Amino acid sequence: MSDYFLQRLKPPKVNIADRPKSQLSVGIILVFNGVRRIKKDPKD
Repeated sequence: MSDYFLQRLKPPKVNIADRPKSQLSVGIILVFNGVRRIKKDPKD
């Protein structure tokens, strides 16, 4: 909820600066999904 408030208070330009953080979290999620897949299918 705090993130939503910050986005409404800050101008759009600040959101661009926050983008790398969200991209990093997305990358971490992708890595976790990949690890899960590897554990499921030992072939890969």
